[in-house]
Amino acid sequence: MRKGILIGIAAGTVAIGAAAAPPIIGTITQQEFAHVRDRATAASPFVHGWEMTSFDQGYLGATATSELTVGDPDTDERLTIVLDHRIQHAPTVGTDLARIVTEPRIPEGRVRETVRALYGDDRKPLRVNTRIDWFGTRTIHMHSPATDGMREIDGGQVSWGGLDATVTVGRGDRDLAYQVDMPGLHLQPGDGEFTGLRINAVEASGRYEETAFEHVWSGGASGGVERIELDTPNGGGFVLSDLRFSDEAGLRDDLLGFALKVSAAALESPEYQLSRLRLNLSGEGIAPSFLQHVQQTFTDGDQPIDTDDIMARLRAAPWGEIAAHEPQIRLDTFEAHTADGRLEISAQAGLAEPGEGRQAIGMDDLIGLAQGEISAVAPEPMVIDAVARSIEMRGDTDPARAKRDATNTLRTLAAQGLLTLDNGQLEASASYDRGAIRINGRSLFGG
Repeated sequence: MRKGILIGIAAGTVAIGAAAAPPIIGTITQQEFAHVRDRATAASPFVHGWEMTSFDQGYLGATATSELTVGDPDTDERLTIVLDHRIQHAPTVGTDLARIVTEPRIPEGRVRETVRALYGDDRKPLRVNTRIDWFGTRTIHMHSPATDGMREIDGGQVSWGGLDATVTVGRGDRDLAYQVDMPGLHLQPGDGEFTGLRINAVEASGRYEETAFEHVWSGGASGGVERIELDTPNGGGFVLSDLRFSDEAGLRDDLLGFALKVSAAALESPEYQLSRLRLNLSGEGIAPSFLQHVQQTFTDGDQPIDTDDIMARLRAAPWGEIAAHEPQIRLDTFEAHTADGRLEISAQAGLAEPGEGRQAIGMDDLIGLAQGEISAVAPEPMVIDAVARSIEMRGDTDPARAKRDATNTLRTLAAQGLLTLDNGQLEASASYDRGAIRINGRSLFGG
C-alpha cells in the first residue's frame, strides 16, 4: 500500500514537472533570444537598436515581433525593419533548446515593389534560422533565394545568385566560426547610371577564438572570389580574376602575430594588365594593448569621431609598452607580372626597443624609435607611364610632353645613383633607422 502511494507521488511529481517544463524552457528561450539581440546590436556599428515589440508565449513555442533599426553610423539616416519570429523549444526540437525562424516583414510601397520585381512574387528575400543548444551555442543560418535570371529594376537589370551563410557562436561568445557561399551578383545599370558590377563565386570560411585579452582573437580564415568585374560608361573599370586569400593570427608569449596571403590570376584595367599577383603580409611582437586601444579609439557607439578626437586618443596610447616589444610589420612580398617585366615590392616597418627607463614615451617620440626599409623592382615603361600621369594631373601638360619629362626625370635619378636601371627594369631601395635615411645605399641627412 505504502509502496503504491510512493509510486503515485513520484509519478505525479514527474507529470507535474513534465507539464511545467515547456513554460520554463520557454522562459529560458526568451532570455537566450534577448541575448542574441543584445550581442547583434553591440557587434555592429550599423545596428542602432533591436527592440522586441511583442512576444506571445505558447505551451511548446512562441511567436514574436521585433523592430531592427539600421543605418550608417556617420549619418542620421535610419531604416527600421519589422521582423517576424516563429519560435519552437524543447521538447519539440530534438536535442536543441530552441529553434527560431526569422523573416522580414515586407511593407507596402517601394520596398514590396522592388521585391516583386526581383522574384516575380511576394517571397521573402531573406530567412534566418537560429538554433540554440542547451550549452548556449548558437548556430545562425541565413538564406536568400536566387532570382530567375536577369530581372528588370528601375531601368537596370539585376541577377542575384542567392546567399547561404552560417555563423556559429560558442558558449559565452568565446569562439566563432562562419561559412559564406554567394554564387554571384550581376548589376547592369540603366541609361545614365555610372557603373556595372559582376561578382562570381564568392566563398569564405573561418574560425576564431577569444584570447585572455579583450578584443584580441586568434584563428584564421580562407576563401576566394572567381571574378570581380567593374564597368563604367567611359570604358574604364577593372577585372580581377581568381582571387584567393588566407590569414592566421595568434598569440605567442602574450604577443600577437599574424600572416596574410593573397593571390590573383590577373588584374586588368585600361592602364595596366597584371598577371600572377601575390601578396604576403605578416607581423609579430604586437602588444594586445595596442589593438585594444585602436578598437576603443575608433568605436564610440553610433557617434562619429572627429579627427582631433582620434589624434588625442592615439596620443594617449601606451606607446612605451607597445615599443618595448619591438613590433614588426612586414610586406614579405608583393609580386606581379606585366608584358614588360616583373613588379616586385618588399618592405618592413617597426619600432626599436626604447631602452631602460623610457617607458613613459609618447607618440611624438616614435620617430626616434621607428625603423623601416623598402625595395622595389618595376618595368621601366610602367614607371614612366605612372610618372607621366602624375605630371599630367599637376598641370596643363599634353601626354607626349609628360612622357618625355617622366623619362628625363628617371634618367636623372639613375645618374644620381638614386635608382638603378638594368635591362628595362628599375630598381630602388630606401631605409629609415631612428632618423637616419638611406636611398639605394646612399646616406642622406641624419647619419
